[in-house]
Order: sequence, then structure tokens, then C-alpha cells
Amino acid sequence: MPIGTVSYSTKASSDAIDDGATWQTTTLANSVFSNSTNVIAVEIHQRTGSSSDISFDLVLTATSDVTAPTVSSLSPTDNAIGVFIY
Repeated sequence: MPIGTVSYSTKASSDAIDDGATWQTTTLANSVFSNSTNVIAVEIHQRTGSSSDISFDLVLTATSDVTAPTVSSLSPTDNAIGVFIY
């Protein structure tokens, strides 16, 4: 995109460097999302107004931490005796 203010009608300053058939991926940190409704906004720009080869397809894939929890300390210690229980 050209330097300066970009609006919906700004033309791209050069052709895309990919072939249009290769998936482009990016990873978003969990911190960019909130625990409510999130909106992903996308805008694509052609280099010329007469070009007809523009396309867009979005896939959002979530991953989660599936690592089993581990115990880091016990209180009272494991196999302790004479422990007051209330």
C-alpha cells in the first residue's frame, strides 16, 4: 500500500507478490481476543480498477492447550502423619 492515509478506494501500489493460489497464514496471540464478541475486519485492494482477479477466503482455526496439569506442591506433604483435620 502507498505511504499515507489509506481509504477503501486507495489503489494498491504494486501487484501482490504471491501467485494467488498459495495460502497465506498468520498466528494471532490469545491476547488480541476478548472474552466476548470479536470482529475480524479485512480489506483488500487492487492495483487497478479494471482488474478482475481479486478473491478472498478466510479460515479461522482455534487451538487450545491440551497439556495435562502437573502437581507442583502438596500441603500437607504426601504421606504426612499427625495432620489436624477440621
